[in-house]
Amino acid sequence: MRYVFNNEVSNYLEIHLHKLREEIRRIWLAKLSTIHIGYDNKYHGETVEIDIILNNIIYEHLDKSELKVTIISEDDSESQSVNIKDKVSLLIDPIDGTHNLLMGYPAYTTSIAVYKNDRYIMGWVYDIPRDIIYKASLGEGSYIQSIYTSKRIYTSPSFQLNDLRVSFHRAKNNQYTEIQNKIINEANKVRISSCSSLDICLIASGVLHAFLDLSLMGHERCVDIAAAKLILEESGGYIMTRDGNSYNILSPTDSLFFEKKAIIAVSSKSAGDTILELMRIQK
Repeated sequence: MRYVFNNEVSNYLEIHLHKLREEIRRIWLAKLSTIHIGYDNKYHGETVEIDIILNNIIYEHLDKSELKVTIISEDDSESQSVNIKDKVSLLIDPIDGTHNLLMGYPAYTTSIAVYKNDRYIMGWVYDIPRDIIYKASLGEGSYIQSIYTSKRIYTSPSFQLNDLRVSFHRAKNNQYTEIQNKIINEANKVRISSCSSLDICLIASGVLHAFLDLSLMGHERCVDIAAAKLILEESGGYIMTRDGNSYNILSPTDSLFFEKKAIIAVSSKSAGDTILELMRIQK
């Protein structure tokens, strides 16, 4: 395996998190790949056993590292921390797409965003079913990584709605239903994974052009997309709010697990302009 990052923290974690991937993969093969058998459709967003199992694996793995960090995880009752002399914080979502996992739909990730010196310096998203890592280091680009190789990734340009390959968090009988219908009818391709971190990484790697949150009040939490946001930015894309303003994520705290916002992630300014024009016309 060829590691690519030069930043000291990013390089150390790049190597260490690749080993974490091996531990998560073992759990997937032993349990997660068949966890959907007998699923009773009773999941409503609560923390479940597999969330806790993965959270503990991640924490135990990171606790062995020589890099001392503060760990802020969605599935801890309270944030766990180690000696923070290095002032490195990790914002962790052990599973983004828990419902997909429970019902056997292969779209869920483990997501880790690394924060140091008042900014996010690394993003790491593990696409568990496909055994693929998306990663980025601030100023060093974004990469897709298999067990054998890492390759630089870039977004794909697009210009009109009928060029776009789009994913979205669907509208449910609200003012954005018309926009949703127009996208379904006119976009080049529509794909829905119900895993926002994965959708944003797919934009970063040129598979998709846009992801829209069309829920009325906003569905996306910072913890879900902090790592994917850096991966997208380092590959040439960006995330904005529905009014076109920049979408910024604050320093890691427990509050990032609860606040929800509506976002639009795009591959390029031309894709962003196309989406914003569509939003403006439908208002």
